[in-house]
Amino acid sequence: MMTLMICGCTAAQEPANEPAAACGVDETCDTAQSSEYEEFMSQENVFVKISMQEAIDLFENKETALIYFGYPSCPWCIEALPIMNEVAESVGKEIYYVQTRDEDRNLLYTDEEKEAILSYVGEFEDRDDEGNLALFVPLVVSVKDGVAVSGNVGTVDSHDAHERRMTEEETQQLREIYQEMFKD
Repeated sequence: MMTLMICGCTAAQEPANEPAAACGVDETCDTAQSSEYEEFMSQENVFVKISMQEAIDLFENKETALIYFGYPSCPWCIEALPIMNEVAESVGKEIYYVQTRDEDRNLLYTDEEKEAILSYVGEFEDRDDEGNLALFVPLVVSVKDGVAVSGNVGTVDSHDAHERRMTEEETQQLREIYQEMFKD
């Protein structure tokens, strides 16, 4: 089994039109919490880093997997990551991690790859301000035999990572979402 080291980085300013539910991968998010990804610098986590093309291949090859799309400076990702890790560990699962932006905030996939992945996970995504299907993160998808059977974008509806950290109630709500998604 491969392991992944995830490191934090600084972020750019968030556009005024950014939705509160999650970070737009095609846009930038601002966070003062990016250093919290540092707790995953240990080799002791469930994440296996793959490329966007490898994620597409999982669907095309009709595989079963858990896939997390995100990046280190997304404030929603920072809060969701330890909960994802905890739940996946508790059920003995690994999660494929697709990093969608590099430390300079550049996208790590092509337009063609974005269109391809959205054809598989689009039902769990939102639309941008222009009405186009967008890839927002964190996106966690449960894939069974090449079909996305469940997914969660962002954390929970009541949480805005730019305003505050999740409450214990919200953390438990997200934990329950992941427990349902990660069970067999």
